[in-house]
Amino acid sequence: MEEVVTLVSEYFRVVELKIIDYVESARIKVESDRVLRESPELASRTLSFVDSTMASVEAQSRSLLEIRTYRTSLGEWISRS
Repeated sequence: MEEVVTLVSEYFRVVELKIIDYVESARIKVESDRVLRESPELASRTLSFVDSTMASVEAQSRSLLEIRTYRTSLGEWISRS
């Protein structure tokens, strides 16, 4: 068990997820699966929740400003609907 902890802590960035992170990961998965279904070559594929979570975390680390802007825009769009 100690070897696993060492491997993960040395080779991966470990982050603590918040509820909003799970929501964003689910949004990425749903949207990605929709796009995949529309492609004849990829229709049988789906994005794993792990991959969508990694994409969400990576997007946050790259540009928190863009994510905040997106969430604000999304919130405004939802409130208008």
